[in-house]
Amino acid sequence: MKRFAVAAAALAALSGPALGAEVRITDVRAYLFLERAGKLSEDIVGAPPFENLPKGGGPNHDTATGILVDLVFSGDKNSAP
Repeated sequence: MKRFAVAAAALAALSGPALGAEVRITDVRAYLFLERAGKLSEDIVGAPPFENLPKGGGPNHDTATGILVDLVFSGDKNSAP
């Protein structure tokens, strides 16, 4: 048991801190789910504010109760923060 404790302490000392990969968000897009049309709207990031979306305040007076947010990441392949 003592040998295991010594080996574990040696491995912990040699391993050092783990460095995280650098991952960045490079683009943000958002879309409304237009219920009557049954499709997604154009990108609404930067669009003028909407009013009362569940009652028809969306584009073309369509109702919208869902939002899809699309984030684009950049970084090393297969990396995790």
